[in-house]
Amino acid sequence: MNKSSIRIRAGLRMSELILIYKWSILAAVVVSSALALIGTQLAARQQAMQTLVVSQSASLGVVLALGLLASWHGEHTHPHEPSLWPTLSGFLFALAMGLVSQKLIRTKWPSRNTYFIALFCLLMALNACVIAISPGLEAHTSAAYFGDLAVSSEVEAQLLSVLGILVGLGMLMAWRRLTGISFNLMSFELPPLRRRDRQLDWAMNLAGFILIAGAVQFLGLLFTLASLFLVPVILVRWHRSLRGLAVRILLATGVGAGVGFWISLSWGDGRLPTVPTMALTLPLSAWLIYLLGRLLSSSQRVVSRGVAP
Repeated sequence: MNKSSIRIRAGLRMSELILIYKWSILAAVVVSSALALIGTQLAARQQAMQTLVVSQSASLGVVLALGLLASWHGEHTHPHEPSLWPTLSGFLFALAMGLVSQKLIRTKWPSRNTYFIALFCLLMALNACVIAISPGLEAHTSAAYFGDLAVSSEVEAQLLSVLGILVGLGMLMAWRRLTGISFNLMSFELPPLRRRDRQLDWAMNLAGFILIAGAVQFLGLLFTLASLFLVPVILVRWHRSLRGLAVRILLATGVGAGVGFWISLSWGDGRLPTVPTMALTLPLSAWLIYLLGRLLSSSQRVVSRGVAP
């Protein structure tokens, strides 16, 4: 068999895999992009560690619901069980932990992140204990943290895609106002004063909790945290406009998630795990977008100097 035949067969096989996993790829790109927009606002408010605690509490809520379902049905239950109860439980736990941590751990406390790390450790220990004592949840141990988009059903991927699109569009429509709220919170420690701003801030938090709970259940904690912060932490320091920052974040996240999924499918006959691979390609994509933007800016400055009288 010559090399051209091998390349043709590999191309056909890759096309078949893309068709098979089209909904999973769409969910990865859409949900990761929406989470990155949310993570940008949370990072601007210095709530990254608090988000880590909220995500872990969502994982605990999902595990508890799966454990209860397994005990009631007396059969194996896994994170991809077609039920909304784990997602609802994860959302309620995330919401409760977000409110409790916001009230108990004050913004002005010194070493505030230390308390969040302590909470995260306790929640992770509880998560492990629930998995250990609940029948049929051993398989959730790895899925809860690393996830695997390749085993997600089409219904799950479609639901997550719709949720990600709605949350992402909402974030883009309110991007300027949300950024103003984040700026006032960090610069002047002023909560939203106008009623519309308070409602918008609550809407962002609720949408973020719902999307985080769904992403943790079906895509894993690693995917959720990687999507929230890996791209924004690189691009947030280089921007000239709020709209430009949002566009670059969406571009870098979409490309990174899509390329990561493609690499995991094509490398070694799918032996690379999907989510860890995407966690590596997301920052690489952000750096490429960053360097490309710097290159274009330098080229524009050179051109403007050349045509200047």
